[in-house]
Amino acid sequence: MLSALVTSANGKVNAGTVTFTVLHGSTVIGSATTSSTVTSGNAGASYSLPASTAAGSHIIEAVYNASDSFATSSDGTHTLAVNTALQTISFSAPTSPMPLGVSPITLVATGGS
Repeated sequence: MLSALVTSANGKVNAGTVTFTVLHGSTVIGSATTSSTVTSGNAGASYSLPASTAAGSHIIEAVYNASDSFATSSDGTHTLAVNTALQTISFSAPTSPMPLGVSPITLVATGGS
């Protein structure tokens, strides 16, 4: 869940929406998502990252979509850290001893990076 606090010189805002985007440089990761109407200054929306998202630091951009007498504004100063998932490889030995001269067992591991 991404969230934003929207305020004005007169206090918390009760109008407009906020669109959230996650960026790697200038490349959008996933799909931008827009909150419901800002209430008491609060806006939030769920954001799904694709399974192929690279590990590293990504920028979260929040754009206030103005309503009523407010101006559009944006913030791109926050980051999201994506870590590499740990991978586990397991295997089991044959249930009976291998006879002498039999080729060694070949193990192949596949998975994401």
